[in-house]
Parts: sequence; structure tokens; C-alpha cells
Amino acid sequence: AAAKTISVNGGIKLVIDGSSFVPKDVNGKAVDVFESGGTTYVPIRAISQAFGKEVAWDAKTRTVIIGTNSSSGSYNRQNPAPVGVAQTINVSNFLEKYTATMSITETLRGDEAWTKIKAANMFNDAAPSGKEYILAKVKVSVSNVSNDKAVAFNAYSLTAYSTNNVEYDTPIVVEPDPVFEGKLYNGGSLEGYVAFLVNKSDASPKAVFGESYDGSGGIWFSLTK
Repeated sequence: AAAKTISVNGGIKLVIDGSSFVPKDVNGKAVDVFESGGTTYVPIRAISQAFGKEVAWDAKTRTVIIGTNSSSGSYNRQNPAPVGVAQTINVSNFLEKYTATMSITETLRGDEAWTKIKAANMFNDAAPSGKEYILAKVKVSVSNVSNDKAVAFNAYSLTAYSTNNVEYDTPIVVEPDPVFEGKLYNGGSLEGYVAFLVNKSDASPKAVFGESYDGSGGIWFSLTK
């Protein structure tokens, strides 16, 4: 079949509540708004974040999820995002204000995790009896950072919980390279390993980022494949 040609008109500007708004992607790069066939197309992530809504992409079901309660498929503590699924959160407190898009791209557990952790540093301790390591590769990018500040991330940025919602202590180990640690300015991204220590009998541990001081909110991720 012959390829179909469409006519696209760019250069469209946005004004939200009386203020000019330039949509940007997760790396902070401006994204075009355009019109085709009488319909104006706007980047869904940028416009949703402009109204304070979190956005997630479920690659498995090819579903865009807007807001934490936008559909029955929304991710939360009871239903953490699977490995490979990114979530977006707006962080705002007295110290910092920014938007983070995060995913866990890989997990290793048990012997696989310990092999890499042991190779990273000979002084790393083996897991205690009844426990085992999970090594998760975490990816994050930031945008909409206020006042041109740098946002810091490290292994303590995420907290692990058991299947029945009991907090795990963060182990003190030297993770293998690349390590999940660094400061990001607007548009920056980081990917690296974080080690967790969980019960061997725990079938579905999970981790959270960005929860409030009282434990509410945040974005939740499964630590199992």
C-alpha cells in the first residue's frame, strides 16, 4: 500500500491560565505543538504535568496512565509498577521542587545479585541467614527543577518494603558500577545499581520513591521480574 502523506502545521504556542507554557520532554528539551487535519496535538506528559498530574507508561499493555487514580491499572503500594515501567512524580517540599521520571530497568536476586556485589568490593558482607540481596538498576531523569538547583540521588533515595508492607533496612554495601548516585540539573538523567536486603521467603518485595514523611504517596516499583 502507498504511504499516506499528512499535512502538519507547527509553530503553535500554548497559554495556560494566562501564562505562556512551553512543553518539554523528560530531558528538558522543548517539544513542538502542531496541528494536522483540524486537530491540535500536544505532548501528553508535558500537558499533564502542567496540571500537576503524574504520568506513567505501561509498555506491556501500551497504556498511558495519568494521575495516581486515573484507572484500575494505576500503580501504588498494593500494585507496584513492573520492572521496565516508568513512573513520573512531582516532588515539592521546603527544600526542592522538581519532576522525576523513574523506572527499575533490571533486577537480580539471590546468588546472581551476590556475585555482582561480592565482585564490586571484597569487603562486602554476605547476606545474613534467611536473607538475600536484590540488586536493582534504577533509572531517573529530572525536569521542571526550580531555581536551577541540583537534585541529589543515591541508594537511600528508595526504600524497600516486604510483600506485607514492612520496611526493610537499607544495607551498607558497595554496589557495582554504575552506582546509583549523583546530582542532576534540569534535564539530567542517571542510571545505576541499588542493593536491597530482603527475606528469602518474601515473594514480592517492592520499593518506593518520593513518599511523604507520613508514608503517603510516592511511586512504587516491584523488585521482582
